[in-house]
Amino acid sequence: MDHIVLGLYDGPSGGAALLRDGALLAIAEEDRISRRTGVAGLPRAAVQTVLHATALPPDRIRAVVVATESATYAEGVGGERRLPLLVRVSESIPSPAPLGRMIRDSFAAARRRRIDEALRSEFGISCPVRFLDHHLAHAVGASIATGCPDSLAITMDRGADGMWASVISFEQGRPQRIAGDPGSGSILAFLECVADQLSVPEGPDRFVRLEELAARGSHLHYEQLAPYVTFHEGFVRVDESVLGRNATIIRVRTSARKEDVAASALTVAAEAVRRFCTHWYVRSDHERLALGGDLFELPSMVRAVLEAPEIRGVRVAPAPGDSGLPLAAAFAACLPDFLPAPQPLPQGELPSPFVGISYTDETIGGILARESAEYHLREDIHQDVGRILAEGRTIARFHGPAEIGNLGLGNRAILRSPEGESLRKGRLGFALPSGAYHAMCTREAFADLFYADAEPAVMRNQPVPVEPVGTFPDRFPDLVGFGGKVRVHVVDESTNPDLHRVLTEFAEWSGVALLAAAPFRLPNEPLVSSPRDALRTFRLLGADYAAIGHYLVRADHEPASKTLEPTSVRG
Repeated sequence: MDHIVLGLYDGPSGGAALLRDGALLAIAEEDRISRRTGVAGLPRAAVQTVLHATALPPDRIRAVVVATESATYAEGVGGERRLPLLVRVSESIPSPAPLGRMIRDSFAAARRRRIDEALRSEFGISCPVRFLDHHLAHAVGASIATGCPDSLAITMDRGADGMWASVISFEQGRPQRIAGDPGSGSILAFLECVADQLSVPEGPDRFVRLEELAARGSHLHYEQLAPYVTFHEGFVRVDESVLGRNATIIRVRTSARKEDVAASALTVAAEAVRRFCTHWYVRSDHERLALGGDLFELPSMVRAVLEAPEIRGVRVAPAPGDSGLPLAAAFAACLPDFLPAPQPLPQGELPSPFVGISYTDETIGGILARESAEYHLREDIHQDVGRILAEGRTIARFHGPAEIGNLGLGNRAILRSPEGESLRKGRLGFALPSGAYHAMCTREAFADLFYADAEPAVMRNQPVPVEPVGTFPDRFPDLVGFGGKVRVHVVDESTNPDLHRVLTEFAEWSGVALLAAAPFRLPNEPLVSSPRDALRTFRLLGADYAAIGHYLVRADHEPASKTLEPTSVRG
């Protein structure tokens, strides 16, 4: 009988994933389904979605694995979530303190009971329910899901659960914790404080905006901020006095440009990350380093590790932050000794980051008809998209299975030509800051556009900053970000042939297999999750066309065309 495991994450931006014999069957994210960010609690809609997508009855599930074990999540959305008073009081007590830890442990145990009872009463699940340590979950996502069962996994996040960094060695999938860094003084908390002081709005785009500020600044205040983030004997120490509304950061802010403060803070953080990862990597016997946790959703932090001369073989988890925890929880079923009957270790990495829910053209066509959209079924939609983009128009693309996470890697993305300064101007400027765009290129074109100081495979699951070559900064200035690097997502024909076709068609007309891509969503919203969602967001964003499945939808401001093909193209 199939060994099917359900992986869950019930914290903010949670979801569900189904794994069978080491292969992913389906994954869904609660935020996308509910159309709200930061949804916490049992991801009921995501569970229903993956069960429906696979037509699996609940009694076929042999185990449920939940990330995480010691959390105190309350159900609700973002700031609307209200933890019990005692838990809020305990969170003001330093994490290692026994009293605060005892209070949090009590409420964590109550949360685990609620999840177990709800799964049984609401979904008819009768199998064992296991809970996984938070950082081990991130490490599993970084190591097992990237096909590296023999690797050193380093995870870094905010530290809300009493630890903000961990070092875990994997030998044939068997984990051994080497080190952990407790306390609330995390690098991510330091950057949150900097963002607060610079009045960077909260939300899923917060660090995109911080890095966009840094791209226009210089690290002039590095010497002033460096003493607050120090490295000693294998551990990073963040001065907790700098985590509040401390006069030091305020003084720097009032005497300097925001851009310079942002650049200085990110440089300090990146240096600490590089030193931490280098220290533990060189002391291990591993050839590969796997990265996971919220901090590694920041491209500049991944870049810091890639630039360490001592480190080789870096891999980054698909959706390294908390949105990737449902996948990590499911893959924990492959750990030896974690479940009575462990699943086989995957023979390679997750085949593609595009493993989410997809829709048939029949379903899409019915929705477009009901929504009174002007649409045309196109036999070769990928050719049409490439040619229209080469004409200088903008396309909102919703095609095939969704990507994991909230980055918009191409199947749920706004696509534009990268030429000139067009990304800072035009119809989408009001909704999408220029920093929202990353570069997307084919694997074949990568070496002609960027220095090959990192394996293109590292950039398959998320954009990673790399240095451009030649005249790239002059030709595509709006894609150049913090430190003169370009965030690059590499598209491989074997993992996403349709998106690869769009890029090659664009190259036929423009001369370069490179596009600017931004997440297909409104600011502070999740990625679009359904054809109806895509049509609504397309209309609000004001893109020229939407490519939804094999249907091409024309915006009201675009002139009618019998063929919907470009009439003039840049040579």
